[in-house]
Amino acid sequence: MNNADIVFKALHLAAIQHSRQKRKADDSPYINHITEILHLLTAIGSIDDPEILAAAALHDVLEDTDLSSEIIQKQFGNKILSIVLELTDDKTKTLEERRNYIIDTIAGKSKEAQKIKIADFISNVRTLPPDWSKEKIQGYIDWIDMAARQCKDINLPLEEMLRTLLKEQRKKFF
Repeated sequence: MNNADIVFKALHLAAIQHSRQKRKADDSPYINHITEILHLLTAIGSIDDPEILAAAALHDVLEDTDLSSEIIQKQFGNKILSIVLELTDDKTKTLEERRNYIIDTIAGKSKEAQKIKIADFISNVRTLPPDWSKEKIQGYIDWIDMAARQCKDINLPLEEMLRTLLKEQRKKFF
């Protein structure tokens, strides 16, 4: 399998797994979130590593679908599975517990996982749900800012884009 094949294979699997899901913010197909992250990683972050891009395409499948880690391991190997597992939230925990866990552990995660998480943050901050209160938006933006500060010198263009976006969102809402 060549480099492009693995990324397209991962994107195809993600599209199938997320096919019935919509984004909370704008009711768009969930796969739009995945393709935005891939675009951010390649166009802004200048990342062309197929394992990072494949893991980015699959970063939400374990927590949001019934796909097993065994399938990812068989189709994509241990490295991609490892990155996906680093990015998978434990949905048995409360939202506050999951957020605290991310803040506490993100600095110790692989550089690959941190790059994907920064792109994920950018995508999520760009599409805040319109029904969220200002307090909920502020809490979310503050949490992302705290988590992202743990990822230092991971990918400066992505980090700068996120800092600028957080500043813009704070001006817009506060």
